[in-house]
Amino acid sequence: MRSLFLGFILAFAGCTVADTDSGPSGDADTDADSDSDSDADSDADVEPNQVVLAFSGIVATVTDSPLGLDYQAVGGSSVTGTLTYDLNVADRNDDPTDGIYDHLGGSGGFTCAIGGHTITGSGKPITEFQDASWGDVFRFNDGPQNDDVIRTMKVDGTDYPTMTTWVSITNSGDWLTSEDQPNPFPSPDFSGFDFPHTFSIDTNDQGGFLLQLDSLVQTSP
Repeated sequence: MRSLFLGFILAFAGCTVADTDSGPSGDADTDADSDSDSDADSDADVEPNQVVLAFSGIVATVTDSPLGLDYQAVGGSSVTGTLTYDLNVADRNDDPTDGIYDHLGGSGGFTCAIGGHTITGSGKPITEFQDASWGDVFRFNDGPQNDDVIRTMKVDGTDYPTMTTWVSITNSGDWLTSEDQPNPFPSPDFSGFDFPHTFSIDTNDQGGFLLQLDSLVQTSP
């Protein structure tokens, strides 16, 4: 009787050990699921598909002394730089004639060389392409935009949290063919227009620059 009882205990213990051995198999299943999820997340990441526009122009006006520069120092001088937008950023606007693209992932870009300084964007500009019957408009805004997104521009590599830039270019009604971000970008004709194609760079604490463009062409990323 004693040996029968002992055999029963050993048999039960053997079942317990067998259940424990199955544990690593369960862990392996969990690890496999985790790896699969990670791979799926990785596959969902999309590389930027950037369009880079090179611009040139002049400093048209200067308000106060932004970056320690006044009109006497930089008025009429040349400026160069780039605007970058990402074709993979989705249109957030339902209007079929007005596309608005918020580069929240940081795949946009802005640079400007002015008065011995280099200004760079936050990487999170808002671009807009408006294909209207009265005329077509391209807008590019960076820096604080009255929303919850932090867009910090830089001057010579140092954060300038209050700085903003605003670009607006209007051309004839057949300049843009849709509200999509274009590729290739159709370079606007800056000659023969009564209204200026300008953009501003504002420090919002020391004044700002109003710039007049004379060229905006697509270049290599």
